[in-house]
Amino acid sequence: MMRFFCGLLLGLLLCLGTVYAASRDNAPARYEICQVAPGDSVWSIAARLAAPREDVRELVFAIREINQLDKNARIQPGQVLKIPVREFAGKP
Repeated sequence: MMRFFCGLLLGLLLCLGTVYAASRDNAPARYEICQVAPGDSVWSIAARLAAPREDVRELVFAIREINQLDKNARIQPGQVLKIPVREFAGKP
């Protein structure tokens, strides 16, 4: 019986540690909502909204991941996308 409780406690601690580590992983503080306009692509939206020194490719990846879009997904005018907004320490 003691083994069971020790195993249960260990499993709980591992789960909590994983959740804590994931929450500290450079996660965006908030999201911006963007409505897709005619002619927009994920790349053009990312290029328009990227911070001055942010790699546009990383923002494209993040937008696709957050909105569950694969690399071949097409976005449509009127579609609403969540855009991650990161807080940069060096930002004026």
